[in-house]
Amino acid sequence: MTINDKQLQHYRDHGYVIIENFLTPTELSKARDEVEDFIPGWLDYTANPRLPKPLNWDETPRSRRQMRFPFKGEQLNAVTLHPEMRRLASLMVGHDDLFCEQSDLTYKCKGHYADQDQPMHLDYVNHTLVYPPKDPSYWQTAFLVYYTDVDLHQAPTAVCSWQHYHDEILWPAAYTKEDRPGLYDAEVKVTVPAGSLLAYSMRTFHRGTRFLEEAARVGHFITYAPSAYRWLGILGWPEQGVYKSFSEWMSKATPAERELIGFPQPGDPYWTSETLAGVAARYPAMDLGPYTWKVANSADHFSLASMWKGYALSQYRRDEIATLMIWYVAASRRNPSKRNCSEAHIKKRRKRWSFTELAYLHSATSPE
Repeated sequence: MTINDKQLQHYRDHGYVIIENFLTPTELSKARDEVEDFIPGWLDYTANPRLPKPLNWDETPRSRRQMRFPFKGEQLNAVTLHPEMRRLASLMVGHDDLFCEQSDLTYKCKGHYADQDQPMHLDYVNHTLVYPPKDPSYWQTAFLVYYTDVDLHQAPTAVCSWQHYHDEILWPAAYTKEDRPGLYDAEVKVTVPAGSLLAYSMRTFHRGTRFLEEAARVGHFITYAPSAYRWLGILGWPEQGVYKSFSEWMSKATPAERELIGFPQPGDPYWTSETLAGVAARYPAMDLGPYTWKVANSADHFSLASMWKGYALSQYRRDEIATLMIWYVAASRRNPSKRNCSEAHIKKRRKRWSFTELAYLHSATSPE
């Protein structure tokens, strides 16, 4: 089906959209035939959970590399490259210079290793080396195509509109219900007929839920990203972002070393006050000094309040935020003659500023 303007606007307003009966009956039927060849017995069990569970249903966790595009056959590959999904992603990012960064089949049943109540989370941790900004030109669009019906007892995906957290620095990238119950209170369960589609962004909190009774579910994760940015895509180094050892290496590496695996270089247009705050929150031990000066000397007032919240009160971060804030005083042109904003002066002074002074700088540079 064609994605309509109302659905597109819902995505822009909420960071997700649910499109029922997205696939035509013919597309769905052919895709299900190929799913049956790929994972025999799962569709029959989904239709009738009184049947014996599929062979090897209780397998140990499998790598997504074993369930990934290109598939044997034609229809699952055609769904991966569906023109309407590409159109939605291109409209969000503002152009059609995209690449498909993910296409994985997903299946689970009650008692399967994937049968769990996940915490509310964002997917960007293993889809980008850095942080997903508000700027749409960097947006990645994720899709989940459902090849089986999903009711409340069949582990529906839960999604929460970004209107509940739109102006925050999005770190941590996951919250338990105890940590942040409001996300769970506002969640929408995706209960849909087979052939439906969920589209969501890397800035959209969502989670998998448990099966409430014997049942199964089969779906297909697909993600598109703008092709200009080497730091995007699950098929590459960003996939390692879920591992502590990778984050530790990223924090210790030099800018030149990070650049070799796709990290944006100092001076890249990607760097803004928002992305600096997000990357600082994600990699608290990383020296962001090389990435800050061009931003700090600009008039970028995105959200110093969010940036302030994003930085922990460690000595290192205090120094960096102080550097940025004093430069913002100069950039804002509010009494610039009363402050010495030279780089040398800042390097000399910044370690002596108190939190009271930093708070003043924060208030002095907040947008009116």
